[in-house]
Amino acid sequence: TWTDKSGNGNDIAGTGAATFDDAEQAVAFADTAQPFDDNYDRSGGDANSQTIFAVVQGNGTTSNHVWYETTTPRVAPAENGLLGGGTSLTSNNLWSSHITNTKLMTLEYLSTGTSTAWLDRTQEYQFSETQNFANTQRLVIGDDTTGGNQLEAGEFVHEIIVYNDDLSTSEREDIWRYLECKWNLVDCSVTYERSVGTSPGGTDILNWTSSGTSTSATETSLTLNTNQPYYFNIRATDVAGNLSTTTSDGIFVAPTLSFAISATSVDLGNVNQGNSLTVTDTTTLTTSTNAYNGYEIRAYATGLLTNGSDTIPMFNGGTYVSTDEWLAGDIGYGYTSSDTTIQGVNKFNGSPCAGGGSPPCYAPWSLTAPGDIIADNDSTVSGSPITNEQFTITHRVTTDITQQTGDYTTNIIYVITARY
Repeated sequence: TWTDKSGNGNDIAGTGAATFDDAEQAVAFADTAQPFDDNYDRSGGDANSQTIFAVVQGNGTTSNHVWYETTTPRVAPAENGLLGGGTSLTSNNLWSSHITNTKLMTLEYLSTGTSTAWLDRTQEYQFSETQNFANTQRLVIGDDTTGGNQLEAGEFVHEIIVYNDDLSTSEREDIWRYLECKWNLVDCSVTYERSVGTSPGGTDILNWTSSGTSTSATETSLTLNTNQPYYFNIRATDVAGNLSTTTSDGIFVAPTLSFAISATSVDLGNVNQGNSLTVTDTTTLTTSTNAYNGYEIRAYATGLLTNGSDTIPMFNGGTYVSTDEWLAGDIGYGYTSSDTTIQGVNKFNGSPCAGGGSPPCYAPWSLTAPGDIIADNDSTVSGSPITNEQFTITHRVTTDITQQTGDYTTNIIYVITARY
């Protein structure tokens, strides 16, 4: 992999200084172009600086051929050691003897005349070069049959990056880190933590919890509700202790609502003197929802019980506001609910009934949409949803002896609303 990061008038590849030969697996920096041109003056500022990074692999011996100069070097490590009149900064003065596995090698030529070489991150060599380079000096990284240096079995040049610039220390360390992690030269494993909160970065729902090195996680036991945005936070830590945190957009709990009635029709049967002109039947309403503020069920009739031109009126003994015991003499079609608290009031089962008498308390069916509330749950739902909550609606019809016989029908419409 060859990457040329130059971008100005002294582009290495553009001037012919660097060539990449697939067949020979080498990058050669020629002695006829900067920075090895013997007529090249490095005193022109940053534009005349070069920094070369290479990931190379030795074959386990002490004689390797992955980085060398063709003459006695002033500016680079030779195959047979670090030479050139400068001062070796460590005991590792035989460069090639230390390339027994995969290594990160760096060579920096500054416009000030200073040249520095690193093996991995250890500075191995540095000296000042104030004169022009010798006419035959050139640098080859990799296999070079022309120059008499050939890669042996097990020797590789994995990647080379060249910058035509004087890099800062932090820039150079960033590149080192990139190459180290890419080629597994150091442990670059990252560990992750997760948290959940009601604000970006918050931990009030789930405190920071380790995910190890896994890049996915599932939480199944959180207490959440539907009217609150939640933020999922990820914190990554590398082996150097560097932290990086990111936060999702606000996420809402998906609302759910299901509703069922026990039967789509109610047959009250025959009204006759044998049953005191009174018949009843029931409908069971079943609701499930995670709505934070619960739900309400309303109902209304599309019309009176009707048979041709004959009708049966709605219950005449009370009203929805003032429910009443069904007393002797009361007639019509009415209902009562098993719900003991509707909007905080025990409308159908409280004693005494709002309109008088003892429960169950009855009301006439509303004839106007969306109808009256016949059952509800206004408690706060947080965590566990409302599941299969049931209320029973009891239908009652009582007529007088003069009611015309026949089949009387109407439609009852139930409307359920979740309060998110």
